[in-house]
Amino acid sequence: MTTDQKHSSDSTLNELEDTRRIEKIAKLFGLDEQNIEVYKALFGQIWKLEKKLKDYYSKYEKLKRRVNLLEAEIEDLDECVDKETLVDLIQEM
Repeated sequence: MTTDQKHSSDSTLNELEDTRRIEKIAKLFGLDEQNIEVYKALFGQIWKLEKKLKDYYSKYEKLKRRVNLLEAEIEDLDECVDKETLVDLIQEM
């Protein structure tokens, strides 16, 4: 089983568990079936938004690391470049 398949089945199980919990909570509050369905739908939307937020944060962290690496490379390159020679080369163009 690939990691994506495992993650997908894990998230499906989590959704089922969450749905059952929501139904129990809603019944404890005395909500009728229609309100239970609305509550489940809202919770489902919240869950999806939380997942997107985690995904975006993960992408943000990866990009942040890449930017830091690129900045370090630029600093290294900057130290290796003779600025006077570079200015002379640009002026010759």
